[in-house]
Amino acid sequence: MNKQKINALHLAVLAALTGVSFSANAAFTTTAGAAQTAAQLASELPVNGITVTGLPAANAATTSFAPSASQNLQVTVLLGGGAKFSAIPRLVCNINTTGATTRTAAAAVTGVLNLGGAGSNQAVFTIGTAGGKTLKSCLVSAVSLTVTGAHTAVTETITFKYGNLASSTVNGNLVEFQSGVTATVTTGPSITAKVTGGFVAYGNTARATAGVVKWAGDGSTKLEDNTTDASLTSVMGATSGSITVSGNALLATKTTAGVWLVSAGKTCANGTVLFSATGHKQSVTFTGVTAAHMVTGFKVCVKFDGTTAIQAGTISAKVSGVPKTNYTLPSPAAMRLMTVSRNGSSKSVMNMPRSTDTDAGFLRVYNTSTLAGAVTATVYNQAGTALATNCSLSTSVAGNSALVMSAAQIETACGFTTPTTGRYRIDVNGAMPSMEAQAFARSAGVLTNISAIVAK
Repeated sequence: MNKQKINALHLAVLAALTGVSFSANAAFTTTAGAAQTAAQLASELPVNGITVTGLPAANAATTSFAPSASQNLQVTVLLGGGAKFSAIPRLVCNINTTGATTRTAAAAVTGVLNLGGAGSNQAVFTIGTAGGKTLKSCLVSAVSLTVTGAHTAVTETITFKYGNLASSTVNGNLVEFQSGVTATVTTGPSITAKVTGGFVAYGNTARATAGVVKWAGDGSTKLEDNTTDASLTSVMGATSGSITVSGNALLATKTTAGVWLVSAGKTCANGTVLFSATGHKQSVTFTGVTAAHMVTGFKVCVKFDGTTAIQAGTISAKVSGVPKTNYTLPSPAAMRLMTVSRNGSSKSVMNMPRSTDTDAGFLRVYNTSTLAGAVTATVYNQAGTALATNCSLSTSVAGNSALVMSAAQIETACGFTTPTTGRYRIDVNGAMPSMEAQAFARSAGVLTNISAIVAK
């Protein structure tokens, strides 16, 4: 009879004698019998090694077994997740299925450590005799662990071997890691730039509260001592924070204080300006931000210059910081603070000839919607310099109709001096849901389409 069959026979005999099953346990239990809760530690702790203290002890129900000189109870504890015992672990087994961490001498037996322990990821205990007692549960406790590597979870696997009769295993997480600091935003209003003004303003104001950005700690997550709540002030250098605000719409902000920050509870109009940056930049970064201010939060404010077209898109914020020694910090992704849209349509027409060219240019704007609307234009020379901004080409173009203008008519309507060389680029804005715009050249009485339709 092979060893497997022998163990199976012994298992059946022992089960018949004790009236219990040898099935593996599913998880650790507390003294009350509920599932053991793992310590929740911050993933901001360094991966090159931390010492974790204040760990919960693992109480595991065993198969009822009375160890003897010939049939020892052997308990093997194995740590996973890059953990090792940094102090000598302890094993106490009890005649009850549950019990407190402090056992009475009459009810408990302490295991003898035979292998591993401090400095190792395993510990092997034996109990040779329990004075005739039948043991029903064992408590494994460790004062502290050292953990290195990826911050995912520290697992503990406990295997009970009942002499040469059978074995059972219980396992679970001792430590689970999660982010101790979390960046959040309160999204500000979604604004709509008005096409009738050339998209340079919205509503009756040029100032907007983009939203509130915070970077705060999670109170349920602890540091390595398992007692101190993780917080940004715990892990970040005092003034090492930064906030980057970005978005195409910022290109239309003022050249003075285009973007600024006030305390979260204040208004953009009346709050004390804590940080500010000039406009006409797609991205601005504020440095030297304190961890304490990050936790309280900043209200992000923007002001448009009233002359530059506000681009549609998203204004976002990204926070970062330099961690203190022996800590790490996550790098949160950019978070949406505000959405900018336009209440009309916009097209860009390239390479339209000047009125002085032999193949003089024409602009054709076709209103593809059923609603009438005004048409404005910004004209640029070949070098990209604006010759005219938001000039009116028509106060109203009927639905499903076209507006055709020669280069000379555009130059007159927009009131600029024709450059001596080059061609035009024209940004056409329509106060209607949709439109098309094209440039033509006339040579020998024939009109030729010379520009593709490029949507902004």
